[in-house]
Amino acid sequence: MILTTLPVVVALALIWLTSRQVSRARSELAELVDSTAFLHDEIGARLETLDAARQAADSLSAQLRAYEEWVARRSERAADSISATAAQQFDAGSVTPRIYIHIVEESQRQAAKAIQQKLEQAGFEVPGIERVSAGPRRSELRYFKSDDRDGAERIRQVVDDQGTALDVRDLTAAYGASTRPGHYEIWFGSAFGGPP
Repeated sequence: MILTTLPVVVALALIWLTSRQVSRARSELAELVDSTAFLHDEIGARLETLDAARQAADSLSAQLRAYEEWVARRSERAADSISATAAQQFDAGSVTPRIYIHIVEESQRQAAKAIQQKLEQAGFEVPGIERVSAGPRRSELRYFKSDDRDGAERIRQVVDDQGTALDVRDLTAAYGASTRPGHYEIWFGSAFGGPP
């Protein structure tokens, strides 16, 4: 009887072990299904967040483009307005010619003041007389815009009538873009008072 019962007991034991393994496998499978469902939900939520972020980025890009276009239009209008204002203010006919006088020695100041008075009487603006550490050998009248050539000749004539000869120098090529119209400079030379 032991011989006949033993195979039945072994078979029952195998069935019991197999059912436990099947039960464990079902339990693990159920956990995997739950985990997969959780991951699926998590991925869905992250995709929605990513889509919302992409839409926000697209919206910000569109706003940035609109702002850049607005700034460009405003900048063009501002530049046009500034150019028009500058053109009105610096129109050669409406600008009072301004002459800056430079001396290299204090002994030249008296003659410079006499020239300053004559130029002011002739309608020029002469802000003052500045002493500089170095200057040209011969006295010069400098102008910086080609349209100011006639004004330079007029200034030279007033100064010549005062008894001071000036060499006229056109510095348009070097400084024309950086100075206002009607800007002139008289530089007393180191040889002022001697032979021209």
